[in-house]
This record gives sequence, structure tokens and C-alpha cells, in this order.
Amino acid sequence: MSVPTKVLCVDDDERVLRSVARVLATAPELTVETASDLDQARDRVLSGHPAVLVIDYDMPEQDGIAFLESIEDRSDVVPVLLTGHAGFDLALEAINRGHVYAFLQKPVRPQELIATVRRAAERFELGRALHRKVAELEHVVAELTAKNAELVRARAQLSELRDQAATDHKTGAHSYRYFQHRLDEEVARAARYAMPLSLLLLDLDGFKQANDRLGHVAGDAVLAAVSDTLRLGVRVMDVVARYGGDEFVVLLP
Repeated sequence: MSVPTKVLCVDDDERVLRSVARVLATAPELTVETASDLDQARDRVLSGHPAVLVIDYDMPEQDGIAFLESIEDRSDVVPVLLTGHAGFDLALEAINRGHVYAFLQKPVRPQELIATVRRAAERFELGRALHRKVAELEHVVAELTAKNAELVRARAQLSELRDQAATDHKTGAHSYRYFQHRLDEEVARAARYAMPLSLLLLDLDGFKQANDRLGHVAGDAVLAAVSDTLRLGVRVMDVVARYGGDEFVVLLP
């Protein structure tokens, strides 16, 4: 069972107020509340959250348009303005300043009043549905933004791990694993295009004895120096890798 649509009627003329409320009460889907002054109307709009506000333009405290301006940022109520003063300028002001949904001239025909309030209620429901959809989309965007940030971090970590896997940390040369990957690629390319491919294998004579006598720190420094020398002497496309221990390999496509 659907929830009745709440309508608030505001008019300082008790006779008119009762008449409008009585007409709207004949619509089974509407539940009607009334207020005879703007203070009461403001309280009921902000606390009761009606869907539609039917308000008279000629209120003693301030005109209905000014009142609508005062609550615009605090309520999603859809306003319908009643007035005994017909005129294009007033209607334009009601739309531009008060964002009035409909502008009805007194005396209002009952069926016209009910039909207008029903359309205003539909407008209210459409607005609520739009707000819900916007909130859902904002939530989705926030989730996607968070996931994208996670993806960026994951890619950065993956890139770092790949760099670590491709580099021998002691010498700065490429790792044996990276060399094997590049060797497979270059052998296949050389075979496909009948291109030459050169490979240099190097080891350091007497390195083990020097490493044992001077210590591993000195030995690591020697390996790093050899790696730097090799990498400075080759082309960008060439691959210098530590093959293992005191052995290096240079792949020359």
C-alpha cells in the first residue's frame, strides 16, 4: 500500500483555507495539513516535510514568494501559489524567485486544484528519485575512485617488483631471470628475421681468492664496478646481466 502524499495548505483566510483543504481531502492519495500564518507554515514545512505546499500569495507577514525564497535551501517541497491577482509579471516573479511549480488564480476550480496538486506530487517524487539516483551514482563514483587509487598503487607496486626482479641488487646489472627472458625474445627475433645475435660470457679471474681475503664488502664493490664498466661500454639495446657469482653476460642483438 502506497504512503499518502502530504500536502500543506497555507492561507490567512480561514474560510479559504478550509475550502482548499476540504477539496484536496477528497483525493484519497492526499493527506492534508493546514497553517494560517507563515511561522506555523515554516515549522510544518521544515519538520513535517510535505511533498506539496499550496500557499496564498497575499499573506500579512510577507508575500508568498518571499516566504518560498526563505525556505528554498531547506526544503524540497513543491510549491503551488494561489492568488487573486492575475498578471504575467507576478507569474514570472513567482517562477523566477519562488521556483513555483504552478500558479493558480482564485477562485480555483476544485478539479483544477486537485489535478495541479497531483502533478506537483509527481514532480516531488521525480525529484526524490533523482536525488536517490544522484546519491547512488556519487557512491559508485566514490567506490570507483577508491578502486582506481588502489589500482594505481597496485600497478606502482607491480612495476617496482618487476624492476626489482629485473635488476641484480648488488651490481645494478640486469638479473639472470631478466636475461633469460630477453634471450628467448632475441633468439626468436634473430631466427625470424635472419639477423645476427652475439653473446658474451665473462668471469673475473681470481675473484674468489680476493673475496675471501678482502671480505664480501670489497668483493661486492668489485662486482659493482665491473657492472658499471660493462654497462657504460654497451649500447642502449644491449643487455648486461649478472649470470651468477663472478660471472656476467652481455647480450648484443
